[in-house]
Amino acid sequence: MERQQTPGRRSLDRRRRQRAAAGHGDLSHKVKGAQVSGGHVGTLTNNFHAAAQHHHYHGPADSALPQAGRVPAERLEQLERVYVPGPYHAKALGQLLAQRYVVLRGQPGTGRSTAAARMLAEVAGTDVYRLAETAEPERIPDRESRTGGFILPVSPQGRVLTRGALETTASRLLENEQYLVLVVDHNVRLGGVEPVDWEPAPPRDVLARHLESLLGDGDYRAHGTELMELEATHRFLASPPAPRECPAYAGLLAEYRRGTVSEEELEHFDTEADRRRVTSALGNPDVSLWDKAFLIALSVLGPAPYPLLVQCGDRLAEGLYAVEQPGTPVGRPVFDPDRMRRLLGLAHAFLAESAGTRFGGAEQAVVRMYDEDDRLHVLGQVWWQHPESRAPLTEWLDALAHDDEDSPVPPSMVLPVEDALAEGAMLLGLVDFPGVSDDLLTVWAMSPAEPARRVAATAMTLLAEYDALADDVHDVLADWSSGPEPELSWTAVHAYSTRTDTLGVRTPDEALAVIENALRATPDHEAEDGTEDGDEDEGPDVVGECGDALWWIAELGDAAVVQEVIERLHSWVFDTGEAEEKSQEEWQRLGLMLFLRANHAADADADEDTLLGVSLLAALADDGPDLPQRTRDQVHDLWAEALSAPDSADDVRALLHTWLACARTHEPSRHYLAERLLPELATGQDDRERLHLLVQETAAASGQADDARLLTP
Repeated sequence: MERQQTPGRRSLDRRRRQRAAAGHGDLSHKVKGAQVSGGHVGTLTNNFHAAAQHHHYHGPADSALPQAGRVPAERLEQLERVYVPGPYHAKALGQLLAQRYVVLRGQPGTGRSTAAARMLAEVAGTDVYRLAETAEPERIPDRESRTGGFILPVSPQGRVLTRGALETTASRLLENEQYLVLVVDHNVRLGGVEPVDWEPAPPRDVLARHLESLLGDGDYRAHGTELMELEATHRFLASPPAPRECPAYAGLLAEYRRGTVSEEELEHFDTEADRRRVTSALGNPDVSLWDKAFLIALSVLGPAPYPLLVQCGDRLAEGLYAVEQPGTPVGRPVFDPDRMRRLLGLAHAFLAESAGTRFGGAEQAVVRMYDEDDRLHVLGQVWWQHPESRAPLTEWLDALAHDDEDSPVPPSMVLPVEDALAEGAMLLGLVDFPGVSDDLLTVWAMSPAEPARRVAATAMTLLAEYDALADDVHDVLADWSSGPEPELSWTAVHAYSTRTDTLGVRTPDEALAVIENALRATPDHEAEDGTEDGDEDEGPDVVGECGDALWWIAELGDAAVVQEVIERLHSWVFDTGEAEEKSQEEWQRLGLMLFLRANHAADADADEDTLLGVSLLAALADDGPDLPQRTRDQVHDLWAEALSAPDSADDVRALLHTWLACARTHEPSRHYLAERLLPELATGQDDRERLHLLVQETAAASGQADDARLLTP
């Protein structure tokens, strides 16, 4: 399905062409080849790509039922030793005895077939058979003359399973002394049939029973508790695992007890189990693209309201169907009462409390994966093992990032949507940084839409938190800031000041270099006053973003960071000299503009500590940061130059206006301004007279005549 472009927004393909024409076609040369692995999404630092290298145990405890035919007697004997009844075992067994058949419904891997075999062994002894999916329930009594019990896995592609047909079959089963357990998932259509919604026993109980069977009573009593309390075991059980994973892990624990398996192999088993679970979900042809798209949407957006994930996922599914079935109209599912249960099972997820999350004006519970590692596994497998999905996936992400008329859902329904989407882009970046930085993040970074640029900046900030990618991120940001596109420069600068734990504070040298690159690339006529608010035809205000970034870096940084910021500002104003890009006069003008912006970039209604305590000019006060005299002298030089430069008058007035508003609201600020800062700002008679005049003008302009007295010692 082709997505219509919204007027006024450049399409994804167009921005890619523009990026290539500007020399940003391939950023892989900026990357050192890292494809970072991910483990726990909370830390996302483990071994995403390494699972296949570790030991796999598939011993006797993991013996599966035959695809068709008689279930071996030894398998039934084993089940008698290791099977742990689930919470609805007794209910299902009661229905089987009462009506000769029962329908077990649940997700693949939850032990439905194993439970069916155990139930039938209880009522029919060792005469238990598994039938092929193609068998029709109503014909089983005619085709199967044997007494005993039958397991029938029902294909979702089959016809509707009706109550009338099953009741007719039940009478024949009674005549033949037969029992039938039908195993279905939530995709199988039921007509009037009341299934038993199967839930397995607690994984810890299943694991303990299998471990006891493998070790024997004596060894289990001596070492079972120790093995069950291992950190790796706790991590395995926390997922929680599907029942079919428990026998394999029990075998691994038994081998660990015997010394043939290492602790490292135990620790990585849960990663292997996660990978297998995701592979089973994405590779299952019986799972619709609607459901798989929900799983992908949850992996990208993280915990989010169920209606939102369905709405976003359905939009993604349309793109996937357009690739898989081009030109074929595909209708969305509308009334599907089993869909939520099915989707939660597929995604290995649950409904958590809303925690204030709102959807459509009402608080909503959010869908959360049991194991957040699965988000990385899903996106990794989608990206690498199903490359046909990349194009619709990137188009869908692009629509979300731009939040325009073609966006799947308004961002107000996920708060904050930009952070959620940035985290999803970060996960994809961990999977394939070269590809994602080129195909998504750079494209968003040069978008005229500010939300898309903010997403790209935040994603890069998150990616820089991983040591294996930090250098690559800085290289790409430096590349963005060096080109002629103001959007790329703006995004690069924003990446260093976009979070409370700002990247610019952790890496001030790289941040200041990017800011300087952006200033060099900014045409003089665009650096005059920035972009007027509301003027959508103008590009982003790169100079203003540089000023805000300097303010954030100085606010959150320690004395050493503040010293670096002041040093760089001083060099721009006094030491740059003639440069090919800009004249000394232009650098001086930009440096003073940024110096003043960096002193009042916060909102006027912020508290006094935010506005004044971390101001660059606060370095001059007695209680300022512990800075050397050289740095204080540089601040004096910058302030004196700004106060005397005619082009800086408006910026000085804006700074004084912010300070006056703060002093008017916060009494401690009055004392601070009057007794600590002003004497330092006006050391000479000319400075005092000019400052006094500007204060009076600012007070008069604010309509608060008494403001001038606030600054009188």
